[in-house]
Amino acid sequence: MLALIFASLITFIATEIDGFVMLFLFACKADCTSERLALSLGKYASLFLVIASCSFFKDILVFVPDTLLGLSGFLAIAIGILYPFVYNKKNPFVCFFLVFVQMLVLALGNSNDNREIYLPFFASLYASEFWIMLVIMFVLQSLCVWAALKLSLSKNVQVYVHDFSTTIIPVAFCILGLYILLKNGTIPWLYALLRHRL
Repeated sequence: MLALIFASLITFIATEIDGFVMLFLFACKADCTSERLALSLGKYASLFLVIASCSFFKDILVFVPDTLLGLSGFLAIAIGILYPFVYNKKNPFVCFFLVFVQMLVLALGNSNDNREIYLPFFASLYASEFWIMLVIMFVLQSLCVWAALKLSLSKNVQVYVHDFSTTIIPVAFCILGLYILLKNGTIPWLYALLRHRL
């Protein structure tokens, strides 16, 4: 049992460090409760989908290239570019949906390389161990969500974000998008594809 808890903890940390940074950036730009709820649910949904895909669709997942999933980096760049223009949000329901989708798509795109860690780890678990691991993962995810929201709501961060949100947050999202594209080899793949067509 202790070995399973330790293995789950190490696996979560190894796969969610960059995810926490992304979650924190989203939390910093969230200016209402519905946005914070949307990004939290999006983060939980992404973790569930990644675990489910690696557990139940692993035979199909191996055929989906990282380069294709890395295209979600363009979404992060688009968010960074459009952020100054859509910051004043009017409709809370539309805002909730957009934040949820953004968080879900970006988290999934950023986690596709985690398959190399998840697939062998899940394959080594018995059914009972899998469900215990699932509970541990979601508890750890809850701690990450809580920490990201808590940090983003601190007075020092709020002052910093309020003063520089129109420049820092868009730049951060553009860098994140570029990181996702590079990490998954999407840019070289697109370059080779375009070069071949031309």
